[in-house]
Amino acid sequence: MSTLMRRISFRAAAFVAFALLAVGALPLGSGPASAQGAPAVCRARDGLLSQLESKYGEVPVAIGVTGGVTGGR
Repeated sequence: MSTLMRRISFRAAAFVAFALLAVGALPLGSGPASAQGAPAVCRARDGLLSQLESKYGEVPVAIGVTGGVTGGR
């Protein structure tokens, strides 16, 4: 393999590696700030729970306390 071909191959490999690293780093920067622009999806808790159970077989297994409100709002 000629020196020119080795140089091109090295540059191509370096470009691909850099591109993969750059694309892989994108999700790291889009944490909680991205949720701020999302519209709020409000729904009655009972309706949401029944839909999750009927559609996906999901059932509550634990209830937490946040800000003095038990089991959600």
